[in-house]
Order: sequence, then C-alpha cells, then structure tokens
Amino acid sequence: MVNRKKRGGISMTFSEKTGAAVIYIFLFSFCVVCVFPFLNVFFKSISDEASVLAGEIKYWPKNVNWNAYRYVLSQKIIYQTFGNTLFVVVIGTFLAILINSMMAYCLSRKRFLEQGIILKLHIFTMIFSAGLIPGYLLVRSLGLYNSLWALILPALVNPFNLLIIRSFINNIPESVEEAAKIDGAGHFTIFFTIILPVSKPVLASMCLFFAVDYWNDFFRALIFLTSERKFTLQLYLRNLLVSTNDLMFQNSIDPLVYGNIAPQSIQNATIFVSIVPILLVYPFLQRYFVTGITLGSVKG
Repeated sequence: MVNRKKRGGISMTFSEKTGAAVIYIFLFSFCVVCVFPFLNVFFKSISDEASVLAGEIKYWPKNVNWNAYRYVLSQKIIYQTFGNTLFVVVIGTFLAILINSMMAYCLSRKRFLEQGIILKLHIFTMIFSAGLIPGYLLVRSLGLYNSLWALILPALVNPFNLLIIRSFINNIPESVEEAAKIDGAGHFTIFFTIILPVSKPVLASMCLFFAVDYWNDFFRALIFLTSERKFTLQLYLRNLLVSTNDLMFQNSIDPLVYGNIAPQSIQNATIFVSIVPILLVYPFLQRYFVTGITLGSVKG
C-alpha cells in the first residue's frame, strides 16, 4: 500500500511531492533567469560611474545614486518621444482591435459566403509576405513616409490575432443574433451591443498583444521616420544603445547638477524608463489574459 501524507486537505505520495519539488525548482530557476537581466539593467542605472565603467555591477548596485534618472527625466526629447509612442500605441491599438474584431465577426458567420477565401488569404500572409521594399514603396506612394501613421496602418491587421478573435466569436450562438434581429437590431447594433461585450476577455488579451507590439516596434520607425521630432521612444533608445561614443553626453551633462554619470548608466536608465509604462498596464489586463487566449484558441 502506498503511504500518503495529508497536508492542507491534499493527500500526496512521496513521488508526487518529489515531482512537485522539481517543478517548483525549475520554475524558480526560470524566473531568476528572466528577472536577472532586468535587475542588472536597474542596478547599473543607479550605480556610480567608477563601478559601472569597471564592470563591477552584476548582482547588486554599488554607491547608489539616482543621477542617471535625474538626467534622463530632465531631457525634453524623452517626453517628446514618449508622446509619439503613446500616440502610436493608443490609436494603433484602438483601431487594430476595432478592425480585427469586425473582420473576425464577419469571418465567423457561415452566411458570409466569401469567408473561406478571405480567411485563406489572411493565413497565406502569415506564411508569405511581400517583403521590405514593396512595403516601403507602398508607404511612400500613400504619402505616409515620415509620418506616425506609417507605424500604425501597416500593422493594423494581424492574422494570428484575427484567428484567435474569430475562434472566440465563432463560439457565440447565432441564435442570440437572430433574437436581436427579431427585436429590430441591425448588424452594427448586434456587433457593438452583443458581440463586443461578450468578447471582452479575448479582446483584452488582444489589446495587450497589439499594445506591446506597437510599443516595442522600432524597425518601422527606423525605416519610415527621418525627422527627429517624430522619433518614438524605442527608436530613440535604439540610437542611444548603438552609439559607441562615450563622449556623446559630455556637452549636455553638468557635473555640478547631475554629478559624474557613466554613459552606460544613462543607457540603462533610459531602458528602464521605457519598460516601466508597459509593465504598469499589464496588471490591469492580466486577469483577462489566460481566459481570453484559452477560449479563443480552443473553442470554435
């Protein structure tokens, strides 16, 4: 007979306890591997110049100071690029959710006869794409070059996210729509008053996906933006990180105001500042995340 020890109302064998311990150790180790680079960036951003330049910052900061953050937050360009990024994220996410959900609603109903062809075309774009040059020429021909709309419009439709939303909406019984039609509701009324409220979990998940994609995207900004006034935060951060000139900050840093700051500290402080906003948004959508993805990918 297998001996079981009850704890907290749950009976577990020795092998089950060993397996659970191994899983917890693995998850803890994985968590450390993921969190350590984030902490290392933060530690370097608050350490003194000599320690950072000597490469002594690994597991803990030394001679903590906030001079790098004082300098970064005093620069007008950080607020300008943040405003541009916020515009792209908010407008882009709103339009992407609206367009993808409307398309998913159409493609989830069998009475829409062309749904099979259109769905296959979207899946085709997941495997094959036109490439960078045709996309660049298209943006220029539409007059979007050096415009923030060049970062928003090309990324509005995401086939993967579209399929997840479609799978979720496909699980909503059509009898609900038929009942609404009997009461005199039209397609837009049904979509905005029935489909969208019911689809809130999956839409919240997709909202997070689109927002993170827009927030992290620097490649489109690198290709389509030439005016520094329109730079996004990620493009500014990219230009800051790829710079190899350690003297680039000397003309703008006043030692009497900010003290001695290592260029690496300013770079890491900027990285941390660019990460924090999206981390603050995630907790508000986290409760919808697992539910939305599970329902959208399994059902339908």
